[in-house]
Amino acid sequence: MNDHINIIKAPAKMQFPIRAGKVHVSEETQCKIEQHWQEINKDNTFFRGTLYRMDDIKLTADELTIGMKETEYAHHLYAKNNRLSKEEACPILAPVAFVVSSDGYLLFGRMGGQTAKPGVIQCAGGGIDQEDVSLNEIDVVSNVTREVEEELGINVKDDHEAKAFFADKLVFPDRMGWLAIVFQLHSTFTRDQLVKRVNRHNEQLRNKGEIPEFEEVITVKNIPSDIGQFLQEHHKELIRYLRPLLYNML
Repeated sequence: MNDHINIIKAPAKMQFPIRAGKVHVSEETQCKIEQHWQEINKDNTFFRGTLYRMDDIKLTADELTIGMKETEYAHHLYAKNNRLSKEEACPILAPVAFVVSSDGYLLFGRMGGQTAKPGVIQCAGGGIDQEDVSLNEIDVVSNVTREVEEELGINVKDDHEAKAFFADKLVFPDRMGWLAIVFQLHSTFTRDQLVKRVNRHNEQLRNKGEIPEFEEVITVKNIPSDIGQFLQEHHKELIRYLRPLLYNML
């Protein structure tokens, strides 16, 4: 059964307090999580770190408050492909940057083979961990700023690189299995400058022995005909929040 996707304006007030304790799963589910982790991480590709799931959600036209609760990456990866009860599920909050070049192109990345989403086309950002906790709250602006710099090599705080950066849309299914906060990032660079910059950033990462998140930079002219063709050619490769966002632009 398809879950209807909602796209709404991001409220002016958003807060993400961390709730006490950790997500509890049954012994049976924990065994399945352990088994799944052993199967997918035989070559130690992934790091079993802390992350946070959405625990309770209050959404009005003026405010979004999501209580966040601590869990771990292994739980998230298992829950992605297995149906769990509401108590044991792992609904994820994904702050992402919708990058637009100065000459009117959208910029996305194709996830590398070493990631949990190989080949998937998505915006920069999408993961929340302990680095994003400040005063017992998740700082989503700090999260997106960091992710954009890590994945694209763009400094959101530098006026010479970004001329506008703001929370624009919320994208989520009716059952709230996930929620994306889409930040608009309007770059001062043209498409060609952006692509060169990201490729240079990735080369610098490789020279340090690191593997870039994105194996390929993808750009699309921000006009309905080009977006429509892109959707037709890459529909199955697009991450779940990006398909409805782009269809909404036609």
